[in-house]
Amino acid sequence: MSHRAYALPILAIATLASAGCGTSVPDCAASGTTETARQIVSNAVEETFQQSRRGFERLAESLNKTLEPEVETIQYRLENIRTRKFDEASQRYACTATLALTMNEREETQELRYTSQHNAEGEHYVEVQGLTQRRIGKLLTIAFREGAE
Repeated sequence: MSHRAYALPILAIATLASAGCGTSVPDCAASGTTETARQIVSNAVEETFQQSRRGFERLAESLNKTLEPEVETIQYRLENIRTRKFDEASQRYACTATLALTMNEREETQELRYTSQHNAEGEHYVEVQGLTQRRIGKLLTIAFREGAE
């Protein structure tokens, strides 16, 4: 598998307070897992947008659009949630879902991988893998342009 410098993976992690050590690990479809994964995606999109802000401002200007209200309308959903693997020893779920990003009535999708487990402190720990700044930028650009038509 070839990696390019411009397609650096974004590895995002979040922890949620969870009750004690005896609590079972939330599975792939648990609301705490999916909401945390969705929030991680939202934060990654916002970070990518801020890093590429000048380019998006030029695009907005060329399309006679305002920028902020468009970005604020982005919606994220996880669909087709699947458990790829459950590791008994580490009590860790490996998950896959379809990420649907909707903006300006245009929907783009991407497969998303994430994990759900407890950390050493017993907190719910969610890790999202496979997002790239390039892919997020492309999704935003497509949705932004399509919304202008």
